Amino acid sequence: MSGKPDTKDLISNAISAITSLLNDMNTSPDPKNQKRASLLSYWLSDYAKMLRKEDTFDPKKLIRYKRGQIVKVHLGYRIGSEEGGLHYAIVVENSNPLSSDVVTVIPLTSLKPKHNSNNLHRGEIYLGNEVYRILRSKLDVLSNKFDDDLTRAELSQKHIASRLSELNRLLEENRIHNFPELRQELDDLSNQNENTRKDIENFKSARKRLSKIQSELSRMKLGSIALVNQITTISKQRIYDPLYRSDVFNEVRVSNEALDKLDAQVIAMFTNNSKEK
Repeated sequence: MSGKPDTKDLISNAISAITSLLNDMNTSPDPKNQKRASLLSYWLSDYAKMLRKEDTFDPKKLIRYKRGQIVKVHLGYRIGSEEGGLHYAIVVENSNPLSSDVVTVIPLTSLKPKHNSNNLHRGEIYLGNEVYRILRSKLDVLSNKFDDDLTRAELSQKHIASRLSELNRLLEENRIHNFPELRQELDDLSNQNENTRKDIENFKSARKRLSKIQSELSRMKLGSIALVNQITTISKQRIYDPLYRSDVFNEVRVSNEALDKLDAQVIAMFTNNSKEK
């Protein structure tokens, strides 16, 4: 008979342990423990979903994550001072293969009112409002493009409507003598009208995309700190955004100057090449 514990017993013990822990947290008079119960419950639910999708997860369906890319990731429920929950992070790999199901990132946190950006812990790099500015710039560029494209579409619609009205008037007055040319022009107008219709549909998607960026900016706190001391390699299943080209943070990357600061801190903390003593 094997000395290994029965799987059913292991499952039962695990369920019992986590249920007891959550109940103790939730019934605690300390609001912090009640909050911990909620956060842990959310994470266990998300974790279960990730595990169910693990076998079918295909990283090649996602975008390629380049160095400096900002990602929004779920770090999970962590222990002690480990950074957990939903956070922004910076991809720091020089080249992450599309086929890789993991990526190395440095988590970001916001500067708390009680903290001084000039007096941070070792391994923490202040990036100022760079992440906010880059995303704000993306919103401005897309908004301007949206306005220009919408203006062109509206002008095209007016032109098509005006020309169709003119052709109808000519037909009513029996002033059309070259019907093959009329047929060709009507076909051209029909194609233009269909293209304009598709453009307008695309504008609806673009408007939703702009709204998502605006919503993200409204939730974003100013003043980012890169937690180099918590650099970590994560499964791409933990990434919430960006997954595809149309997502909020696609092509949102920090500057080379910011990456140079992170590189210097990584060298200082994790290699023997540091100039720090």
